[in-house]
Amino acid sequence: MIIKKSALCAIVVFCLTSCATYERVESNTVTRIGPLGVTPSQEWNSVPKIHSIGDAETWTANGTILDSVAFFVGLENGKPLMKGAADQKFPQFKEDMLPHEIIELVQSSYAIEMGASITGSGELQPTSFGDQEGFEFVFDFVTPDELKRRAFVTGTVYNGRLFVVAYQAAALHYYDKHLPAVKKMLATAVVE
Repeated sequence: MIIKKSALCAIVVFCLTSCATYERVESNTVTRIGPLGVTPSQEWNSVPKIHSIGDAETWTANGTILDSVAFFVGLENGKPLMKGAADQKFPQFKEDMLPHEIIELVQSSYAIEMGASITGSGELQPTSFGDQEGFEFVFDFVTPDELKRRAFVTGTVYNGRLFVVAYQAAALHYYDKHLPAVKKMLATAVVE
């Protein structure tokens, strides 16, 4: 039996990606994500990079189709929030962006990464992020599988670098189920 080179490559890639392992993120333990530290109040699973949101550190409780928390930490001026395929053009962060421009950056990035349509956006609210002044907002979107999702996003610009934590989940059940734990964790954030 002769196997074509392209078929063999596809089999190897499938085997390698399916072998990627999830790692447990323990509750009540300080977890460092680069210059950001948080203490989760529930257990999460760290998603392998190949399945992460935009190449960011990503956690999930029930699988990324149902929920995820993505940590975009220390993003420098001129860099995109997410990294995708070479043909995907993600908007870039500028250190002088105002919070409403960061909303557009996040929403546009999620629309590109997930092939989503943004269907609604809540008001921008001031908040603290660690010991920094920050912002938070909520937006709704629909992915190509027609699943309605909601995202809670919070962040800050610290020393010219962007810090954003984005929790998204299926709007029905999963969003409300994990949002209190996400907010409790974010109350512990420390930016260095």
